[in-house]
Amino acid sequence: MEELETMGNLGIPRAIAYSAGLINFFFRGQLTLSAPPDGLFGVLDQGKPHTVLDGVPILADGSDRTFGFTAIRVRARNSTGDANGRLIESGTGRVVPQTMKGGVDGNGHATGMLVAIARYHRNPCYQNDLSGEYVARLNPDFTFQDPFVPSGCPLEQIRSNVPEISVSKPLYIDANGGLPGAPPGGPNACANVGNINTGAVGVCENDRALLEFDFGDDPIPVNATDLFLQVAYRGPLGDDQDGIAVGALDLIEPQYFTAWNHTDWYLYEDQWLRPEEVPDPPGAEVAAASGLEDVSICFGHQLIGHLPAPTQLAPAEFVRVAFLTDRTEVELGTVATFPGGPTVARAAALPLTFPRQSTQEYDGDYEITPWYYGRGTTLGLDLTLYYQYFTGSWWLFNFPEAAALTPPLGNPSTPGIPLPLTTAFTSSPHPLCETHFSESEQKARAARREKQSGQGRAGGIEPEGGGT
Repeated sequence: MEELETMGNLGIPRAIAYSAGLINFFFRGQLTLSAPPDGLFGVLDQGKPHTVLDGVPILADGSDRTFGFTAIRVRARNSTGDANGRLIESGTGRVVPQTMKGGVDGNGHATGMLVAIARYHRNPCYQNDLSGEYVARLNPDFTFQDPFVPSGCPLEQIRSNVPEISVSKPLYIDANGGLPGAPPGGPNACANVGNINTGAVGVCENDRALLEFDFGDDPIPVNATDLFLQVAYRGPLGDDQDGIAVGALDLIEPQYFTAWNHTDWYLYEDQWLRPEEVPDPPGAEVAAASGLEDVSICFGHQLIGHLPAPTQLAPAEFVRVAFLTDRTEVELGTVATFPGGPTVARAAALPLTFPRQSTQEYDGDYEITPWYYGRGTTLGLDLTLYYQYFTGSWWLFNFPEAAALTPPLGNPSTPGIPLPLTTAFTSSPHPLCETHFSESEQKARAARREKQSGQGRAGGIEPEGGGT
């Protein structure tokens, strides 16, 4: 017995060390991942028709495909070895550059490929009207009321127990480690440009190459939680002809941004009235509800969503996008035109404070923060609304009272369902967002500074008010 104990004391630590050494050898390659320059990993029109089957969102086009993110962008760099991308061979002192490159193996198969893997749980309570989300209404002083799930789904059921993955199509590099170029028909000339070893060059210069992965065959579901993004490389790595390198990044779960037409109510001297009840001046005719044209959603100065003409956003109707980012400040806004009237912009510069994360893969202490809720609808991370008023400042904004009004947002026959948008992410400034968003963005920042200094009204969301 004593001999066995001695052998165990000697052998087990050695076996563990050998195992760790093997793991470190086979996975010695390293990729460093970071956010795209604009901070946007993916965007999705949440109003695209879809249903839910056993907690899985499914497109309503008959394809039976998961409704989710089909394109993901991330910056990546080969960070294997020292700061100069090399390893020093023990004993000989030989310098071995840890270069990644493409090629062809003995069977004629392409080597040197990158694949993205999204790892997540799901919210099985998800519905296409977001009634299965954890939400909260606001009090008049901008404090939260007690959170709840509108559908009545128990809170302990809004996170699946078992993690799942989605895998992208492979992205191959060339014999020099170069990327294949921008996706065919893609709007961003800097996607998939440069070299995985040294980063992009020229007009796309950066220390990390910008990769765009195609998840079209295996989308990341819109109801994902605990979302991590991994990128794996397999192929030549230094002297090893079949090396592996991996990098990972924690993303904030899909966030929602909502914009709606609130002109079915009129702000008259700090009170919300039906347009037909508005006294003269201005009178019911001036206060009449109005549709909105050319509704666009901006992520910074990038156009990510647009309501195509001739569709108007009717009173009480809304649009909603889902997007993926990391834990940095996000600037969101909308631009819309009143028929025959002005083009009005709304902006909100805000830090992301809505993580939905657990420190454990199974069960675990799932952290959840409620979304904003108003007009009978889950609004998400933030929102803008378009309304008309008679007196007061553009910053006189009675949101909690507005959010408590009826009817619910959406078409009366499909309450809670947003209108479909055209969505894309280009990573390039758009003139519409640059022209109309900059001034509103500055006002939003100024208002936030006033709040932080105690000069503004009580804390909470405060998109820009406006009207005709």
